[in-house]
Amino acid sequence: MSFSCPLCHQPLLREKNSYICPQRHQFDMAKEGYVNLLPVQHKRSRDPGDSAEMMQARRAFLDAGHYQPLRDAIVAQLREWLDEKATAVLDIGCGEGYYTHAFADALPEITTFGLDVSKVAIKAAAKRYPQVTFCVASSHRLPFSDTSMDAIIRIYAPCKAEELVRVVKPGGWVITATPGPRHLMELKGLIYNEVHLHAPHAEQL
Repeated sequence: MSFSCPLCHQPLLREKNSYICPQRHQFDMAKEGYVNLLPVQHKRSRDPGDSAEMMQARRAFLDAGHYQPLRDAIVAQLREWLDEKATAVLDIGCGEGYYTHAFADALPEITTFGLDVSKVAIKAAAKRYPQVTFCVASSHRLPFSDTSMDAIIRIYAPCKAEELVRVVKPGGWVITATPGPRHLMELKGLIYNEVHLHAPHAEQL
């Protein structure tokens, strides 16, 4: 499977270094290997998402191994739950690809997609992890066809529940990680004068 057009929602077909839909909307691939599927009318700012400084700081934090147990647990779940018929998984809010590349390495027979609104993060991810299919896009308007994903992973990332339901296959999986009440409390205490607990959050698809 591949992407769907963010403008008309028809399938995008790969033609050399571009993705083109039947309505001839065209999205060229960047030299790093990703495609930008975030139309200007869907942007809330000139450069949405994390900046280069934010991305680099998060990368250093993740490379220190603080979230490796979470990554390993999700990889184990994907290996257990996905059968030989599975063809595609999606990591929403993938950032610079810390989790995404682990999913791709663990499931080499499956196409792994990584999506983030930050062009800076996706550019870095695509250069570092060519085994993943990356795109710049909105998590509230997923550029994928209905019932196209065997699993969707969302780690600390916003997304409309309706979009998750639309894109995941019947019998597929949605894996969500959300911050607990004291998420990163020690770090926040070094930055802010007053630290607030995360409100409990639950959702149903």
